[in-house]
Amino acid sequence: ETLKFANFPDRVETGKTYLVRLAGYSDVTQYSWSYDRDDVTFSQSAGGIGENETRITFGKRSIGTGTLTVSLEHPCGVRELIRTVEVNYPTGTEDVTDGSVRVYPNPTSGLVNVTNTHSGQSIRVTGVTGSSSRTYPAREGVTTIDLAGYARGVYVLQYNGKTYKVIRK
Repeated sequence: ETLKFANFPDRVETGKTYLVRLAGYSDVTQYSWSYDRDDVTFSQSAGGIGENETRITFGKRSIGTGTLTVSLEHPCGVRELIRTVEVNYPTGTEDVTDGSVRVYPNPTSGLVNVTNTHSGQSIRVTGVTGSSSRTYPAREGVTTIDLAGYARGVYVLQYNGKTYKVIRK
């Protein structure tokens, strides 16, 4: 028999609960679910040994790529299934990542994070009408910009030759 995830996406969002089911094995005596990052909650659907499903809720500290693992005990031995999962902050707008840089949360009421930044570079924030232009120095790793003093509206962040749309709510 082949163990597989019956219904689980590769990309999930924080704050949402996902039902995860396994397919491929019967006669399982115990399941053990884990995730290699912080801020994840597991809850058995029917709450007992032998259940092949669980509900997973990803918290804000689980953002990024992580590994979901389920181990099961079966008469033939212990089996393990591993799945890579990308956890994102729900944006409410179009995707704001180019594969290496992420801008979140979006929309924001204040702080916005820009990941994979490098010191010595800068991030320019401009209103879509061309108003309110300001430049911020980038930090190594993640740069946080406080938009709390900005008026509500749509802004453009420019970093490393790319443009990202951010909504200040």
